[in-house]
Amino acid sequence: METVTGGARGHPRRLVVAFDGSPSSQRALSVAVAWARSWAAEELRVIHVVQEPRDRVEPTTEEEQESLHHQEEEALKAVALEASREGIHVSTILREGDPVPTILGEIQSWSPDLVLVGTRGLSWPAKVLLGSVSSGILASSRVPVVVVP
Repeated sequence: METVTGGARGHPRRLVVAFDGSPSSQRALSVAVAWARSWAAEELRVIHVVQEPRDRVEPTTEEEQESLHHQEEEALKAVALEASREGIHVSTILREGDPVPTILGEIQSWSPDLVLVGTRGLSWPAKVLLGSVSSGILASSRVPVVVVP
């Protein structure tokens, strides 16, 4: 078994949590915040990837797209504020694209000690057993991944 290296008592110091606003990702974030606090983590990064549903053409106007982007940014700011109240250094990343390769790219470029994901996201096909994003990250990540139910 591979040992996770890092901070105090060998605990991970750099954590990433994939966040899409779903109840499962909310739980993963809560676990990440608790662990980051108890382990005196160096940083917690919260990654949110916006992907347009393939069966939907909305938003259609640039104003609607900007409004959605603004809502996503505000949600991440709220997440960061809540975690920072716990004394944790938090950074947020908002990207557009396919969630699995985008999140894996962020993981590769930052080299965290641990990644946390929820079991299922907001998309309806992912609501069976393990979601497509969490299973994709679990299958391809080169760092340990914790899947939070």
